[in-house]
Amino acid sequence: MGICSILEKKIPGRDCTFNAPVREYLTTDRSDDEILCGALRTILETEADIWIICDLRISVSRTAVSNRIIYYRDIFKMKDGAITVPYLLYRHTEERDYALLITGNRTSDYLYARGYYYCMSEPGGEYYDCRNDIVEIAPSSSEEIVTVWNRMKTEKAGVIQRQLDRQKWPDYDTLFQEALATASALKLDAGETLHGLQQRDQQIRCYVSRWFLLKKVVYVQYMVNRQILTSVHGGDTRLQRNQAKQNADSVEFISFRNLWEI
Repeated sequence: MGICSILEKKIPGRDCTFNAPVREYLTTDRSDDEILCGALRTILETEADIWIICDLRISVSRTAVSNRIIYYRDIFKMKDGAITVPYLLYRHTEERDYALLITGNRTSDYLYARGYYYCMSEPGGEYYDCRNDIVEIAPSSSEEIVTVWNRMKTEKAGVIQRQLDRQKWPDYDTLFQEALATASALKLDAGETLHGLQQRDQQIRCYVSRWFLLKKVVYVQYMVNRQILTSVHGGDTRLQRNQAKQNADSVEFISFRNLWEI
């Protein structure tokens, strides 16, 4: 099943907060992201049949191998749909379906974008069969969104994504260090933001999900790196998996219980 066949059935208020044609989105009071909206207006000049879904809720699989190895139990203390994907721009054509996952433009947002994808593409999950329909970006400009969207019409998602990864992280260690720094910054932010905050459920969900996404990216990106498998572990996937787990364990966090006690 293509990605559009799944997304078009998502109901606002249950599965997401908005799911409609882009032209309709641009008329709502939600459209305050100038980078995103600038890109959408440009794309609409040549394409009319594009849809956008906002705040798509996706569940985390208890049975996914990577999740069992990461063993971050706090994510399962959240209700179904603990992970919320900011935006998915999607289109169906006779030739193909494709969807562009869009986050914010902070330094850490590309880490989260990749984490969202790894959650969506888990084996046995709802989006596994259409994992090759999706590209993820944390755009710094409207032009970047338009450029990647246009490339998706003719290029394979995997090719585009690997190029984006290389632009962001020249090697795995760069990604790893960025993830560790981001996790540490979240701990500091949680201590400041939650102190004295009465209604904290939504904010705690945000912290828990972000730490999970960081662990997910650190683990999966290590496991899919064939160069590391051969040059560091001599082709032994067991050794690679053990190191990937150690890397994920290095991502610091504040426990769900302690977040409530701040």
